[in-house]
Amino acid sequence: VFCGVMPVTNSASGLGIASIIVTASGLVLVGVMILISLIPEMQAILWLLIVVIPGVIILALVGIVLGLIGIILAIRRQQSVVLPVIGIVLSLAVLVVGGGFISGSF
Repeated sequence: VFCGVMPVTNSASGLGIASIIVTASGLVLVGVMILISLIPEMQAILWLLIVVIPGVIILALVGIVLGLIGIILAIRRQQSVVLPVIGIVLSLAVLVVGGGFISGSF
């Protein structure tokens, strides 16, 4: 029976999960494009990475912001910071790899 009382939510973990999902969605997009480019007739699709990689970097920056907010909320509420930290680490890895592609290091 619902009494109208909202349960306490764990928003810090929710922000950590959101950080992971936002960053992973960009990675999935790049991965799909690379897999499609393995088909010989579709190798021309790789030029789209010029457009997609900056978008993935923006998603990684959003993931870092969500992770940082999640860590702050988790510390204030004395909750676990594991998911926000995982989101930040994943986002930083995407930034390093994306920056490497943009600068021509990879």
